[in-house]
Amino acid sequence: MLRRLLLVGCAARCLAYLLTPPSASPLLTACNPPTLRVGRVGRGGCWMATESKQRSGANSSVAPTGPTPSRSSAPFATVAVPAAVRRPRRAPGISPATWLRGLSSGSFHSFMLAVREAHGDVVRINLWPVLPPIYLMMGKEANRGVLSELDQSLEQVLQDLINLLPVSANIPSEVDVELQKKVASLFQSVATVNERLPSFIMIAERIRDSWLENHGETQQRPLNVFFELSEFVLRADLEILYGPTFCAKYADRILPEFQRWVGELGQLGATPVGFFTQLGELLREALRERQKHPERYVGERSVMQIYLQEGALDAHDEAGVVGLLTMTLMAAVFNTQVSLAWILAHLYAEPELLATARTELRRCADLAQYSNLVQLSFVNSCIDEAVRLHTMLPGNTVLRRATQELVFDGLPIPKGSLLWLYPNAVHRDETYFPRAASFCPYRLLKEGWGLNGGVSLSMDGCLEPVAAACNAAGAGSGMCPVLGGMAGAVVADGGSFIPAASPAGAPVAATEAQSPLRRMSDEYELVTFGHGTKRCIGEKMARAMICAFLGTVLPAVDAKVAATGLPKDDNLFDLIPASKLELHDLRPHRNDR
Repeated sequence: MLRRLLLVGCAARCLAYLLTPPSASPLLTACNPPTLRVGRVGRGGCWMATESKQRSGANSSVAPTGPTPSRSSAPFATVAVPAAVRRPRRAPGISPATWLRGLSSGSFHSFMLAVREAHGDVVRINLWPVLPPIYLMMGKEANRGVLSELDQSLEQVLQDLINLLPVSANIPSEVDVELQKKVASLFQSVATVNERLPSFIMIAERIRDSWLENHGETQQRPLNVFFELSEFVLRADLEILYGPTFCAKYADRILPEFQRWVGELGQLGATPVGFFTQLGELLREALRERQKHPERYVGERSVMQIYLQEGALDAHDEAGVVGLLTMTLMAAVFNTQVSLAWILAHLYAEPELLATARTELRRCADLAQYSNLVQLSFVNSCIDEAVRLHTMLPGNTVLRRATQELVFDGLPIPKGSLLWLYPNAVHRDETYFPRAASFCPYRLLKEGWGLNGGVSLSMDGCLEPVAAACNAAGAGSGMCPVLGGMAGAVVADGGSFIPAASPAGAPVAATEAQSPLRRMSDEYELVTFGHGTKRCIGEKMARAMICAFLGTVLPAVDAKVAATGLPKDDNLFDLIPASKLELHDLRPHRNDR
């Protein structure tokens, strides 16, 4: 019980990023009778925009509700709103009985399901006057609303949140939009990814060789996967964010402090203060060096260089720029590390999945070309499936702040309120993901696995060796070894699950638009990398890092997981269960082909 209370307390602390109430009243202001623009959309939903005029002047608030308007929707019509209709209903709060039921449920996800079952998809958490209103939102329409329809009226709050954490960083509260666009352009550039890939592979090779050199020791003691990956993700991200020169000069100095913190995760008193304090000192030293000798860094592709070129030190003081650079590392490191650790654990736990991944990776002509990595359908499905199951961001927490008064599903949301979206309400819903707690990358393959009213489709012909690997490992042709004959996809409207058992290599009639991955994204069932304008800008780089590591390690290393299986992932904070992942009996892989 103490552990669960601490979990809830930590969650509340993470939400405590706004200590000042919004300047506007939390209640909708009194106004003249508004008008509604109503457009009919599919399945009975509607999108609304309330337009009102205050006595002191004109004001308006956008209020999307329900499913997205289809392109064929009828034009909006302005109609008068009766007084009875104008009076908005309030989102329910969490009752004491629900709190008790949730806290006794045994996991964070079970707690959230208890809240949803008792109170619906939108719940108001009232901590006023300590915090502004918090609206906990769950379900497909909540995903659609927060990540699409309401997006223009919401702002991210990561910078405010990090300032409350013990990271020794002073991050400016305002967002420099133009600067962030430059950073996004860097991350999304294929040329930049290709420039970094040889370094990713070199770091992965060094770690792989270290594992094999010490494989005799790992037969006696397990290898902590999450801890071992800390060197790979830290070195790779230091180079991406701060440049190759920074990485070469400082990585060896900062790695021990980072690994010390990672090794203490889950222990009472574990804190990242030491690591981020040292990082801040090194960033200040590097910034001053670049200001003194700018000619040495001309042409370097890094976030630090973009900041300097775009005049970040003119807009912010040194502490602010150090805070922004620190924030980028925090955003980059942990999701990649958590996802990669779980992928390794799941693949080594399932020989059929491991054989499939190895076969696909052997066909990759050059790991140092991003155009080759995006063709690794199965490996990329492993990435999406691991993020769906195991990462805190976005699975457990997507935080936004309302920049104006909103209405969602008929419920008013005051300006300044915090919206807490819980995508795992859908990611772990059996309606959309049968056996949702199971790791099955096949369900997300872009080609096939059954769509369009029962037409059986198989994997694309280019994946034929993947099915052959499954057969060699004991899995049936065209069959997911985890879900068995259920490897298929949910039909968008009917909700039925269609098996896909056609022979591998058969022609595929499905187009990209019909693929499970595309459909799930379009339907807001799968939001593993976010959606729309605030989609994760580091997706390309993260996929490149993970694919490069898997392509370097999996073909060369055999391992097992503990006989007791993988640890249970039932925590709000993804680092805790990931830190318990272990591999046993590491040894060189003998390629029997």
